[in-house]
This record gives sequence, structure tokens and C-alpha cells, in this order.
Amino acid sequence: MAISIPLEDVQGLLASGELAEAQAKVAEALRLRVIPEEFATPFQRQLGYVGVPVGAILQLLREESDLLTRFAILDLATPIDPEQLDGEFPVGEEPGPNDASSRIEVVGLTNGFLIQYAIYLALARRGRDQLLRFLKWRRIPGANRVCRELIQHFRSASQQS
Repeated sequence: MAISIPLEDVQGLLASGELAEAQAKVAEALRLRVIPEEFATPFQRQLGYVGVPVGAILQLLREESDLLTRFAILDLATPIDPEQLDGEFPVGEEPGPNDASSRIEVVGLTNGFLIQYAIYLALARRGRDQLLRFLKWRRIPGANRVCRELIQHFRSASQQS
């Protein structure tokens, strides 16, 4: 499943007009701003891990931007209950007793956030197991719950077409 993704391709995606336009729609709908930081390396690792080339993300932005933005808005607009964060991790990588969780305040959306939703969308289309494996690989707290919610948001966004 893993493929090699050139860093230059990810940097080009982050600088693309297609991504900027779609991210602006989501940010406007949520009354947030896009923070102009560039985190190409994490996206390079994630795209490589799931086997989604940059060209597929650009194609999604060109051909299914409305679906992608609806999907991201549905998910980002859903409040998170801190009590449900159960900290699921891959076997052998569970946090130790000194690894305390922290509360994060949302001030905006990082440039490239929609790449994450494009990955989620691609994996939701492949099936729950692949999406869940990715969420656990990323060490997303409450991976099972997040997976269910992402699949539900994907279905809702798809039905709004």
C-alpha cells in the first residue's frame, strides 16, 4: 500500500490554487482562518503510507471539490467531547503513565488541512478497516469513534450531492 511521494510534489500541492480555494470555502463556512504555515513532511509521510499520490489529491480537488469541502465542514463542525478521547494506539505503542493528554485550543486551520480530509475521503471509499488502521497509525485518540464519525460524515456529504 505504501508508495514514495516526492517532497516537492507535496510542497506544490500545498501551494496550489485548487487547495487554497477549497480550504478557503471550508474556513469561511466555519468562520476560521487558514494559518499559512507549511507542514509538507507530515503530509508526505501520510500520503506515502496510504498510497495516495499527489495527482490523485489534485484530481479530487478539481473534480470533487464540493464533496470534499462538505465532508470537511461536516466533520470540523462536529463538537468533540473530551471525555470520549479514549487514546487508542497501535499495539506496543500505548502511552506511558507520564504521557498526559493536553487540551488544544482551535485558532484556525493549518494550510494543508484539506489534504488530511482528502486522505480520509480516499480511505473511507476503500473501507472502514483501512481508515481505522490509518487513524491508529496517526495515533488519533478515540480512533474507533473517529472512524465511525468520518464514515458517517462521508456518507452524509455524498448524499448531499
